[in-house]
Amino acid sequence: MHFKFTWSLFFIVALSGLQLILASSPTSFCKCSCDKNSTIIELTPFALGHLKNTLEPIDPLSLAKKPCLNCTRIFCKNALPGLCTGAAIDDEIVPLCFRKLNFV
Repeated sequence: MHFKFTWSLFFIVALSGLQLILASSPTSFCKCSCDKNSTIIELTPFALGHLKNTLEPIDPLSLAKKPCLNCTRIFCKNALPGLCTGAAIDDEIVPLCFRKLNFV
């Protein structure tokens, strides 16, 4: 009886710990919108280091520690130069940061 209780308790604690680990690392995204166009960019160092067609290369090591601080109008304009052709940077580009929890 004691043996079954110990394994049951261990199993419950292990599942609780796994849930905390998975829930504690949400992925952040930046949605860049202009008029009817919008694109979602994953704000991870790997994804940002592999963006194509940027005005300037994005160095993943120079980004803010809080990913949503990187989701700005200037970031959107650099990462997606064709999103708002002819738009003034402060007028029409709308950045929106959001997070998605990774549940398996």
